Amino acid sequence: MANGEALPPQGNRVTQPNPRQFTEQRLHYRKIVFTKGVVGDPSTYEVYVMNADGTGQTNLTQNGVPDFEAVWSPDGRKIAFSSDRFGDRQVFVMGADGADQTQLTYVGINGTPSWAPSQGTTPVPVHHDVQIDIKPGSAASPLNLASKGVIPITLFGSTAFDVTTVEMSSVMFAGASVAKFSSRDVNRDGYLDLVLEFRTQDTHLRDLYAELLGDADTTANDKLDPGVSNRQVAAVSLTGMTTSGAQFSGMDTLDLFLSGKELRDLLAEFAGRY
Repeated sequence: MANGEALPPQGNRVTQPNPRQFTEQRLHYRKIVFTKGVVGDPSTYEVYVMNADGTGQTNLTQNGVPDFEAVWSPDGRKIAFSSDRFGDRQVFVMGADGADQTQLTYVGINGTPSWAPSQGTTPVPVHHDVQIDIKPGSAASPLNLASKGVIPITLFGSTAFDVTTVEMSSVMFAGASVAKFSSRDVNRDGYLDLVLEFRTQDTHLRDLYAELLGDADTTANDKLDPGVSNRQVAAVSLTGMTTSGAQFSGMDTLDLFLSGKELRDLLAEFAGRY
């Protein structure tokens, strides 16, 4: 099968996206709620919202404890979520803008909230946390941002997530759409996986790298401060929707870097701002 071809009917391959259906979904579900934090440090997990194309990420919780498992209410006006902010894990609710955060449960340990749609309302899509592997086979996942190549990502299928239901036109990674894709059982677990490719130049990873490096390199000159590396590790998400309207997201890390002339040009850019 050639990369990027429409896959056969559900059960074996991904179905051909329906542009009209997806446009209607995007108009109705303009925001995605998700958890963001430093890999391996749950205390940094916070609830964010973003536009359906990955832009406009906004932190709603801003606590030094885990806030996660967020789900929209059926009318899109509230977000239920789990939090460890007062000790044991409990269920909270807040407005879509993060206002009026209210604890709902108190006894024992409670989490994983979900909403039952009221009569006459349209249910908000289910959200799936999926497993992804950026640059499979590479432990550190280094990425030279001056490269004009592609970034391979494996989206793993499982008992809980069927990759044959993915709307390919909805899949986004660092602001980029899928350039090519194919399907196979990558990890040989009996479930079909998607192998996706994104063009490096289509992503906003260079902007992310510049932000991370600029935060670390605080002296306005054309050299890196002592102890500051040209390599910056970033957690990056893959998002998308299924044919039923369910949202999904997965996160992995990349070791971003520039070197040589490209790095010197970026440092000069920093110096020119001051």
